[in-house]
Amino acid sequence: MTHMAKSKAKLYQFGAAPTPATTTMWFVAAPFAPIRDDEKAFALPAGVVAHAKQMGTTQTACGRSALTWHRIWTRAFPEPTVPSCKECLRAIGLAEKDVQKLGCV
Repeated sequence: MTHMAKSKAKLYQFGAAPTPATTTMWFVAAPFAPIRDDEKAFALPAGVVAHAKQMGTTQTACGRSALTWHRIWTRAFPEPTVPSCKECLRAIGLAEKDVQKLGCV
């Protein structure tokens, strides 16, 4: 690998949405607060959709910028109690039947 290729590879390791092949753990991310997260219930505000995000990245699995979004590291994605982004569900490798069941957009 050339020096230029190494530099380019290093650039892409930060801030880019990971591919399903490199995924180890996805967490819930959402653009708006307040977020109710306690041991009894987890809820997002009405109309807000949960997205998948990995720690240390700035984008969701579907490629949206999540730099200023709220990350809920205590909740794995998908969280069955909240509506989820269909693009994120597909990007993390869920079967289409599960995408249809859990996804809302």
